[in-house]
Amino acid sequence: MSIQSEAPKVFDFERWSSFTKALNIVGYVCRFCQNLRKQISDRVVGSDFSHEELMNAKVVMFRCIQKEHYFMEFLALRKNGSVPNTSPIASLNPYLAEDEILRIKGRLQLSELSYEEKHPVILPKCHLSLLLVGHQHKLLNHAGVDTLVSTLRSGYWIVGLRRQAKRVKRECVACKRLDSKHCSQPVAPLPEMRVTQAPVFSVTG
Repeated sequence: MSIQSEAPKVFDFERWSSFTKALNIVGYVCRFCQNLRKQISDRVVGSDFSHEELMNAKVVMFRCIQKEHYFMEFLALRKNGSVPNTSPIASLNPYLAEDEILRIKGRLQLSELSYEEKHPVILPKCHLSLLLVGHQHKLLNHAGVDTLVSTLRSGYWIVGLRRQAKRVKRECVACKRLDSKHCSQPVAPLPEMRVTQAPVFSVTG
């Protein structure tokens, strides 16, 4: 009897160039699956998504990408409630939340922070994480690396986040224009009449 070590790939996130586009496509897929279970009169149509649909699509995206990279951790948490010490995310002390998403247990359970801040979502170093970093970079009006990292850490724990933030900042066209060096043209020498002594009114305009 063989044990499946990898989860099937549901979405090809590498095909999409922005986090918003990926979220909308997954939202359409989720809406289609839900409409199949409803009567024709109760089905949801249109191009606009509700807040609930977008949140559900985001959960589905994170769950799929986590199962692609941490499928054995999912099996271990369901069976034993903990991941093996050889797991790359064992030091994060992960647990399986009610929405079937891997989150950090942490030490802030008794704080007054929100649930997302106390238990950030664990995301691997992948294309979807890069899209999320780029999306946050634009929302913050092209903020720097430190601001980008601290903002994302309030809800997500992305493996290799700082490197991805530096990559997004480096490849951003708008940031290249703002951070470019000013033109340093050599200054021409002053005219001779301005740097030599002469009687008053020797040079008039």
